[in-house]
Amino acid sequence: SLKQNQVGLYAAININTDFGFNIEAGNRLNIHSEYGSKDVFNLNPSWLINKKIKLFANFSSAYRTPSLYQLFSEYGNKKLDPEAAFTTEGGVQYFSTANKITARAVIFTRNVKDIVFFYYNSTTFQSQYINQDKQKDHGLEVEASFLIAKNTTLKTFYNYLTGKITTKQGSKDTTYFNLLRRPKNNFGVTIGSQVYERLYISSNLQAVGERKDAYFDAQTFQTINTKLKSYTLWDVYAEYSFLKKKLKVFADLRNITNSKYTEASGFNTLLFNVYAGIRLTF
Repeated sequence: SLKQNQVGLYAAININTDFGFNIEAGNRLNIHSEYGSKDVFNLNPSWLINKKIKLFANFSSAYRTPSLYQLFSEYGNKKLDPEAAFTTEGGVQYFSTANKITARAVIFTRNVKDIVFFYYNSTTFQSQYINQDKQKDHGLEVEASFLIAKNTTLKTFYNYLTGKITTKQGSKDTTYFNLLRRPKNNFGVTIGSQVYERLYISSNLQAVGERKDAYFDAQTFQTINTKLKSYTLWDVYAEYSFLKKKLKVFADLRNITNSKYTEASGFNTLLFNVYAGIRLTF
C-alpha cells in the first residue's frame, strides 16, 4: 500500500594544479515524493607542500531519512523531516623520504539537527515520532606509521571523541553527553614483520577507555545508566606460506592476557581464544 519515488541529480568537479593545490567539490539534489527536496554537498581543498606535507580540509553535509516505521506506523508522522548534519574537518599529513615515516592528524566537528525523537504526551496519552533533538560531536584522530627495519613496520593511533545532545525535558532544554559505548579515548599500536619470505608475524595492542552505557531493566521498567570499565587487548597473528604463497597456514591468538571486559551491558565477550586455519589461493 506504500509507494515512494526519488530522483537524484549529481555533479562533481576535481581540479589539480601544478603547484600542489587541489580541490574537489560535489553536490547532489534528491527529490523525494514523501519528504520533498534535500540538497547535500562536499568541498575538499588540499595543498601538498614539497611532496612531504599535505594540508587538507573537508566541509560536507549529509542527511538520514526517517524509517518507514517512523513515517507510517501507528506512531508514525508523515511530516517528519530528515535528520540533517554538517561536518567540518581539517588536518595535516606528513610523508618522509621513501615513506619511511607517515603521520596524519585530523580534528573534526559535526552538528546534527532535527533528530527524530519518540514523544509521549502525558495529557492525551498519545505517542508520536517528532523532530526535536540536536547533536554536537567533535574529536581528534592521530595516526602514524614507521618503517623501523627493512621488513618491519610499526603503526600507532589515538582517537579522542566527545559529543552532547540537546533535548527537551518538560518545558526546558537540557544538554548532556550521550555517546553510549563509545570511549572518549582509544589508543592502539601494531607491529608487523615479514621475518623472511614465508613467515609473517604481527602483534596488536589496543587500549579502550571508559564508556557510558544504558540498558532497560525488565523488572523495574526503568532505564539503568552504568559505566563500562576501560580495558586492554593484546593479539598476535602469524602465517606461513607454501607453494609460492598459494597455500598459507595461519593462527590468530586474541586477548592473550585473558582480559575480562564488557562492550555492551548484559552481553559476554570472549576471553583468550584462538583462530587457526588454511587459506588456499587458486
